[in-house]
Amino acid sequence: MNSGLEHQTIYALAYDPGNPRTIFVGGYQTGVYKSIDGGKSWKNSSHGLTNLDVHSIVVSPTDSRVVFVGTVGGGVFRSDDGGQSWYHIGLASSHVWELVID
Repeated sequence: MNSGLEHQTIYALAYDPGNPRTIFVGGYQTGVYKSIDGGKSWKNSSHGLTNLDVHSIVVSPTDSRVVFVGTVGGGVFRSDDGGQSWYHIGLASSHVWELVID
């Protein structure tokens, strides 16, 4: 199955703390891809991302529907529906290499 990830540079990986079979990856001009079967198959999950150069991903430990991504040159984006759609939340034009939820 062609997932679109073949031969891509991946910089970010995050697991859903409530379901480790759900994995998010992002990388150089790839946007976000999501797997719900432990990485056997992947689906592009970048709807709403205006910058596809993803360098960090973090899933909320208290609500797995909430996911954040940091991009290079585009700031931070948030999803409230498990990665189905994204919206910009700040740091426009910034390079965000690492995100941590406290």
